[in-house]
Amino acid sequence: LFDWLPYRQSYGDELIRRDGRGDAVGDMLCLDCKASDGVVRCMDCMGDRVLCCDCMLARHRCLPLHVIKRWNNGFWAHCSLYELGLVFHLGHCGDECPVGTSLVPVSYIMDVNGPHNVAVKVCRCGDIQHEDREPRNQFLRMGWYPATPHRPQTAFTFALLDLFHELSVQGKLSAHDFYHGIIHRADNAGL
Repeated sequence: LFDWLPYRQSYGDELIRRDGRGDAVGDMLCLDCKASDGVVRCMDCMGDRVLCCDCMLARHRCLPLHVIKRWNNGFWAHCSLYELGLVFHLGHCGDECPVGTSLVPVSYIMDVNGPHNVAVKVCRCGDIQHEDREPRNQFLRMGWYPATPHRPQTAFTFALLDLFHELSVQGKLSAHDFYHGIIHRADNAGL
């Protein structure tokens, strides 16, 4: 602890800087395109880059479960890629199916970093077997375990299920406590 004491001001400054706009303090421009106002940042990506909505969507077309925050006149407010307009395509590595897709009603995906609403389009290619066209199979291929085999709209990531398994075996954590712990990661005030 004594080794840390001379650096406490520096640590405090960096923590406060992280709560603010970081490198984008005086400059409101997106750090990628430099054409639009930078108003959003990803809490899961490294570096706290403040981007415009279009650049954020372009960077996250294959990362629909990242936590996004929007600058709201003095503080970072919770936002989601769904609210920014992201539509996540299953199959074809995140690209839209050339044959066509069908939109699954807004899916609720639980991940280790909290719950996420995701607009999902499933692949309807003619070159895949009938069973592979099923949304449940496409969810499973993404690493999302669907809550129901018929028209899934809720899923749990394999990473979340693995974490729950480890915590329940090692720490005897109940499913109820685990669920509320994950929910509190996204909204600790319970609002």
